[in-house]
Amino acid sequence: MKKLFPLIIPFLFLFTFLLSAQEVFVFDSIPSNVTAGDSFYIHIICTSTPGFNGAGQLSIRPDPGYNPMQPTGMILFNSGEWGGYVTVFMASDSLHINCTEYGHNDTNLSPRLIVSANVPQRLRLLLPGQGTRPGDLSSRGREYIFYVQTADVSFNVNIAVTDYWWNPVGIGQDTVRLTSNNPFPIFPPDTALIAGNLDLSVKLRTAMDACTIFVEEITTNDTILVPDTSSTIRIVPDLFSKLLLIAPSQTVLAGDTATNTSLLPGATPDTTDWQVAGSPFDITVYAVDDCWNPVGSSAPMDSIRIYGQIGPNTLADTNVLSGGNTTVTFISDINGFFRLQAEDLDNSSITTKYQTPIKIAGAHYRLVADEELDTIISGSPIHLHIYYEDEKDNVITNDDHPIIIYVYRGSGSLTPTDTIVRTLTTGTVEPVVYYTTMQVEELYLRVSAQETSRLSTPGENENPIYLRPNVTPDEPIVNYPNPFGSEQKSTTIVYYLSQDCDVYIAIYDRFGNLVKKWNRNGVTGYNYLSWSGTNNRGTRVANGAYLLTVRATDRTAIVVEYRRWIAVVK
Repeated sequence: MKKLFPLIIPFLFLFTFLLSAQEVFVFDSIPSNVTAGDSFYIHIICTSTPGFNGAGQLSIRPDPGYNPMQPTGMILFNSGEWGGYVTVFMASDSLHINCTEYGHNDTNLSPRLIVSANVPQRLRLLLPGQGTRPGDLSSRGREYIFYVQTADVSFNVNIAVTDYWWNPVGIGQDTVRLTSNNPFPIFPPDTALIAGNLDLSVKLRTAMDACTIFVEEITTNDTILVPDTSSTIRIVPDLFSKLLLIAPSQTVLAGDTATNTSLLPGATPDTTDWQVAGSPFDITVYAVDDCWNPVGSSAPMDSIRIYGQIGPNTLADTNVLSGGNTTVTFISDINGFFRLQAEDLDNSSITTKYQTPIKIAGAHYRLVADEELDTIISGSPIHLHIYYEDEKDNVITNDDHPIIIYVYRGSGSLTPTDTIVRTLTTGTVEPVVYYTTMQVEELYLRVSAQETSRLSTPGENENPIYLRPNVTPDEPIVNYPNPFGSEQKSTTIVYYLSQDCDVYIAIYDRFGNLVKKWNRNGVTGYNYLSWSGTNNRGTRVANGAYLLTVRATDRTAIVVEYRRWIAVVK
């Protein structure tokens, strides 16, 4: 101990010296009332060292954990004095400014300073348990919080009118409105503030990780308060309470507020597409809470039965929940409409709350024409047989619905309209249609459902129907197309003979020069000839009008003589 004493004496001396080195500062000029964000002048003297020329630092007391004032850096004393303008951003009726020598923590408080809030400029929204940070612009006036809430459980939010520096002003009767990025929030109606403050009860129904609530002023006046967005909220599903059955065309609509079961609550779209008879389709069942939020892996691995009745047949399958869902595959060979539902075999109280409608369409249409592989005249009747069939080509007899008949391949038109509507009765219909054309061609017709959502494959005649133009006594010779030579490289000449005879056919230019000739054995009825637009030497002729002549003779007698102009356009 005697050996340590000489060492303690110098240490105590040094400690006393360090304590005495901390300067004492006195505020000899400072206002008692100021406004947040407005600068004011203060004067400080160093009473412990009148000639002090060192650095000092200002801060707010009580210490809020952040520094809501300026300047925040060093202030420099000159001969023991410093004077300058400072700004306090935090409103309070009991603040002090503390001045210390730079790098020290001693206390040298100013007289009490009352800082009033500035003019109203903002709205601020606080979540439950979220503290405030008035005067702190970087935090938007509030503490960070990771807020977690259960779907469809009420919680209160606080809305306050603040100045620019996030200080509550305590005045204002503005009407505010809440919105959210949560698809299905339940908010109170637009509400007026009371003395610049308001607590509102809200619910968010859709489970999601990053919800926010947005508040805005909707009062019509000259001053619009800046809106605010809350801190992030995580909404988690509630407990497993029911099953949600999703058809192939649907997705889960978590949080859905629909209560009309005809709208398929919890699913989007609120209708289902047609499925095809004989083709597999998937049905997925989700374990959900009361707001249709999938509960995921928190659901037990229960056995789920999915079932429905279509015609005389029952479709049913059982599978186990894994990760909160299960998928089963169904096939129906019967066309029709039925409803699927699900039940939890391990918990009889849990079922689907509504039945999902499933529409099964026939696989395809089949079209047969009596005139297939026949040559008929334009405008003649075409007798069709149309069948609605499943995947096994069985006619489906329990579905009556409108179909449309239209030209699949051909340049002419159907009558009475280009698209003919007929109704299948017990899976078949035998309409008569009429097709008109101005050229020789092969015709294919097609039939499909008028209801475009029905997934049945259209059908067309397997073999072509051969068409030729109608040559009449008023126009006993025709050619199609006319003009030709650009897209159509040849034209078909059709002429009618009342008896068998010899035929001389010639084409002349407009100056009377022979261009092309043919000698034919004509037959009674319709006769056909194709001209490719070349002369007797095989060279393509120039654009222009050419005279076609057809002379039919029986020995020396002229039976008929036809003339017609043909236009060539390349």
